[in-house]
Amino acid sequence: MKKNILIFSLVALLALAVIPMVSAIQGVTWAAPSLNSSTLRGTTTLNVTTSESADEVTFSFREGGGLWTVIGNNATGGNKTTFIMTWITTQSHDNGTAYQLRANVSNFTASKSANLTSITLDNTNVSITDLSPADNVQQTSKGFTLSGTVQNATSCTVSVSRGGSTELYDSKTGTLSGDVCSFIFPDSEPADGATQWFVSGTDGTRELSSSIISFDMDTSGGFSVQGALAAQKASEAKKAQEAGGVATGPMGLSWLVWGIIAVAAVALFGGFGGKKR
Repeated sequence: MKKNILIFSLVALLALAVIPMVSAIQGVTWAAPSLNSSTLRGTTTLNVTTSESADEVTFSFREGGGLWTVIGNNATGGNKTTFIMTWITTQSHDNGTAYQLRANVSNFTASKSANLTSITLDNTNVSITDLSPADNVQQTSKGFTLSGTVQNATSCTVSVSRGGSTELYDSKTGTLSGDVCSFIFPDSEPADGATQWFVSGTDGTRELSSSIISFDMDTSGGFSVQGALAAQKASEAKKAQEAGGVATGPMGLSWLVWGIIAVAAVALFGGFGGKKR
């Protein structure tokens, strides 16, 4: 009997010694989202840190001043100071009403809560417009930028066809700055030839891709005399038409004058030939 009492006393003393070692939680801080009046969309991350070790956290939200709805519980059983959970906001209302978020963290000693207010859910569908360069544009210098306007997304990618293929694409992680998604080719890319590309955007839950457009990469620097002369004549004709005159050839003379000079030259040299006979 005395032995049992002794064992019980030792267990009680041990419990009393352990309890003070678990400090009451003094502070809970939201790491993500980090501010009131944040706008969330799609799949977002909830992250809180605590001043002292804790065992679990319960994330909740409420619309306006209504009842709290539990998002989820992160109970690891370990002494942690950081708790992270994913929230799929598309499963909640998206009506422009301000929401509140609550993180209630607890350990063996006590619990502590921290709220975020004026949270807005914006789950408008992703949209993609204004792709640049435009379709079927010829590029003469490598290392240029592909871009598009991607709205209501949290990340984006730019997919570029591989080796002129229309079926194999390499996905490049795009830089999303505001509503502009962009990808910059290295100085040695892309290869010469026709290339197809498109932009994709996602809010973590829903994804949208743009239509496929193309550009022609040509860094050969080739020069065609015939093509250059044709372009020059076309340009001169256009200028003359705009000025209400006639197109001019070399030395500012009209092509008609050059024609008369050519005929006169033939007649003259032909006359000289006749005198020799």
